[in-house]
Amino acid sequence: MGQQSRVIELLLGEWTGRWRRLLAGSLWWLGAAALLVAGCSASLDQAAPPLVASQASGAALAADQEGWEDRLAARWGVKIESLRLSGAGNVLDFRFRVLEPDKAAPLLDREFTASLTDEKRGTVVGVPSSPKVGPLRQTTRGGQPEADRVYFVMFSNPYRLIKAGDPVTVVIGDFRLEHLSVE
Repeated sequence: MGQQSRVIELLLGEWTGRWRRLLAGSLWWLGAAALLVAGCSASLDQAAPPLVASQASGAALAADQEGWEDRLAARWGVKIESLRLSGAGNVLDFRFRVLEPDKAAPLLDREFTASLTDEKRGTVVGVPSSPKVGPLRQTTRGGQPEADRVYFVMFSNPYRLIKAGDPVTVVIGDFRLEHLSVE
């Protein structure tokens, strides 16, 4: 907010405090409305990938099938610890334990983007990123992940659309886990 205030103050120059606050508030609401419209249209334009096609290819795992945890550990070398709402419902906290570092390495590679799809609405959300902290996702810098360590990926939950109990699909590169329920 500090940098925004300085930009607005430079634009407004010597105006009185009352007019300055009024114009700043109007600009803020205008920006918020633009982001809302852009976010809604982006979620409508991005249709969720068909679940049937990925299941037919055998590349996806469905969390509602029998023995999915064993298949996940055999293919990707990880165990899902949790997928929970966090940050007053504004963030989804996805945590997984690395069992076999060689198999789990693609999940922690910076080259692969992470996304989460709400299966009810088709909304696709990503990993929030800030200029100072970077993406809210653990990655390895050229090294191997550590065995028996829990790693996290934070997904944004705009407008708190995704609720506890909703089925979601987590995608990180070629990794795809469908029908995972939010705790």
